[in-house]
Amino acid sequence: MKKKLLKTILIILLTILLLVVIHTTRNFIIITNLQNNIKQYSSSTNYHLKTTNAGTSNTMIADYYTKDGKQVVFQERKVNNNITKISMYNNGEKIVSYYDTPTDKIVKTNIPSAISVNITSYFEGFTDNTISKIWTSMLLKIKKVEYNSKTCYIVSPLFDTVTNIEYIEKDTGLCVKSIMFDESVEKEYEFNNVTDEIFIEPDISQYRIEEDT
Repeated sequence: MKKKLLKTILIILLTILLLVVIHTTRNFIIITNLQNNIKQYSSSTNYHLKTTNAGTSNTMIADYYTKDGKQVVFQERKVNNNITKISMYNNGEKIVSYYDTPTDKIVKTNIPSAISVNITSYFEGFTDNTISKIWTSMLLKIKKVEYNSKTCYIVSPLFDTVTNIEYIEKDTGLCVKSIMFDESVEKEYEFNNVTDEIFIEPDISQYRIEEDT
């Protein structure tokens, strides 16, 4: 009787181990493919990234453009039906920011250069070596879905205590949607079609200059 019980326990443990190995191996392969697919995009020097952040009481739309080191960001924030638009131009030395609020038009001209919107793999930092990639593969849920007519993977923690979900496009490795708690961020990408015209600044004479200290 005791031997039969031990045998049953052993079979159960081996079955669990097999399922863990299958789960981890599948995720490891998917993560590796996504990392390889995103490489051609993460090295791009000409792209447009649009993000739409929708919360319960506010919405922010940001359009980021970069071309050969030049950068510009257009933000539109809507809070309680009040819209503020911010345009930030990076000339390589400093950022000039234009603010269009419901009551004023302001330009700030001495902001240190700090725009940083890079395209990176969602798994960067978690898979620096094989051991960490195996561990990450073990602790994630990855499910294939169709989203906006594209094949994507929904990635979330295996033991999820908060709402934290990423939609990653299968063929590109690009994150197209993020959900955390009650906020979601939609992301859209365009590559190799940014032109120099987008970096032309507004007429500064139409704005009140405000110096940062």
